[in-house]
Amino acid sequence: MPLPRNFVRMETFKFGLYLLFPIGVLYLYNRPDIQDRLGKDQTEALAAFRVPEEDLFKLPSSMSEVREESARIRKLRREQMEKEKLDGATA
Repeated sequence: MPLPRNFVRMETFKFGLYLLFPIGVLYLYNRPDIQDRLGKDQTEALAAFRVPEEDLFKLPSSMSEVREESARIRKLRREQMEKEKLDGATA
């Protein structure tokens, strides 16, 4: 039993659309002028969320810096535990 002509035409159209749509999108958005415009918009949008360089965490470069940082963290944890004990005792 042969397939109806409308079915064959529709499948041919769908195949062409599935094949040409990604190629067309790549052709449209892969042009250098569009890439520059899109990249510029993205960098401007992300600039508001960028953290200043001085606020970023810097890895310690010597053992003394590691000891200082670990001492600071221990002190902070001790203070938090003392605060929690005081809050628990008053509640």
